[in-house]
Amino acid sequence: MIKVNDRFRHIWNLLMLAAITYTAIESPLRLVVHRPIPGWASIMDVIVTLLFGLDIIFNFSFSVLRRGRWISNPRIISQHYLKSWFILDMMAAFPFELIFSALLSPAGSGLFVRGIHLVRLAKLPKLWHYKKGFEYFLFVNFTIFRLVFFLYLIGLISHWIACGWYYLTVPHETAQDYVTAYLNSLYWCITTLTTVGYGDITPVGNVQKIYTMLVMMLGVGIYGYVIGNIALLIGNLDLAKARHQEKMEQINSFMIANRFSRGLQRRVKDYFSYLWHSRRGYDHAAVFSELPESFKLEFSFFLNRGIIEKVPMFKNAGEKLIKDIVTCLKSCIALPGDWVCRYGEIGDKMYFISRGAVEVVGPDGQEVYTTLSDGSFFGEIALLLSVPRNASVRAADYCELYSLEKRSFDRVLKDYPEFAREIEQEARKRMDKGKQES
Repeated sequence: MIKVNDRFRHIWNLLMLAAITYTAIESPLRLVVHRPIPGWASIMDVIVTLLFGLDIIFNFSFSVLRRGRWISNPRIISQHYLKSWFILDMMAAFPFELIFSALLSPAGSGLFVRGIHLVRLAKLPKLWHYKKGFEYFLFVNFTIFRLVFFLYLIGLISHWIACGWYYLTVPHETAQDYVTAYLNSLYWCITTLTTVGYGDITPVGNVQKIYTMLVMMLGVGIYGYVIGNIALLIGNLDLAKARHQEKMEQINSFMIANRFSRGLQRRVKDYFSYLWHSRRGYDHAAVFSELPESFKLEFSFFLNRGIIEKVPMFKNAGEKLIKDIVTCLKSCIALPGDWVCRYGEIGDKMYFISRGAVEVVGPDGQEVYTTLSDGSFFGEIALLLSVPRNASVRAADYCELYSLEKRSFDRVLKDYPEFAREIEQEARKRMDKGKQES
């Protein structure tokens, strides 16, 4: 079985998308442009036929998503494929044109064989299937991807309409520059669909007039749909920014209504501005709040494991203990000048610096002992021994911190008594060393 996350499957889907795109472009051109089929096109026919045939075989081995679960049972996969895409895939893969061109005489096989080649377009509905797959597996902005896919479809539709105009306007018997004739048809199609209509290319006969009116009506719908969707897609490109601006307007109105001081208003705005530029306005806890507990643990462990492993007292801790501690971490942000903790207060938590810098200052709040930055930690002695803080800590820059409360830490240590004794001994050594230095 080919698993859902196999690289081969993604590469194969991209290859099939390219083959379908080639077919969607080449088949209508072959029908309307009356010229001998070049050798490279015959070779491509064989290659596309082989690819479509292999796709049928592979689809009996691709796991499928049903009710939120990926199924790898061959019998269920076969039943699912036979009921969904098998018939269309078989029609697209069957070499009708090769068979009929061999059976029919050259005089009677021209237009019919060119027309039967359009059966390959039975593969077109699968574009939406691949679109959903790429949305699921590609780690890109969904809105941008959908905009690109929408423009891709508009390009195919324009090509098909241009082929129809080519068929109605270009004399089939006259040898001429096919490229120029097609470009003129595509030019007419674009100007008509966009409702510009310069009038330099106009319909002559009744059939051309009817075709033009149909394209005009289609163009009005497409034009409105394109403008509406592009506006919607562009508006959704930065939905987070729109939400952030809306939140800022609400907070600003609230502060004005309650007569907050200008200094306090500025600090609140600075905080949300930093939150936007550093996290795009998202709170990690809110983002993962709807996930199952197992996912929350995995994500928390991924985000915070590096911070915990830098702390010396956790160097001998096992992975299970680190996972338990990671789930207890709480994120917080300190603005420049904020006091994270003060000298003399009873400590009930320690801090880990994810980003930014803090100053460790003396009791007078003036003397700076040291500066701690990314990956550092402080407050561990107060956490372990419940003693007063021996220094104050002030944010020197915008700081992203993680705090570990003593209550949560003690609860975790109950399951690891040996580790609890080790870190208690280490904490007392550090405390005694600090007293000797002072």
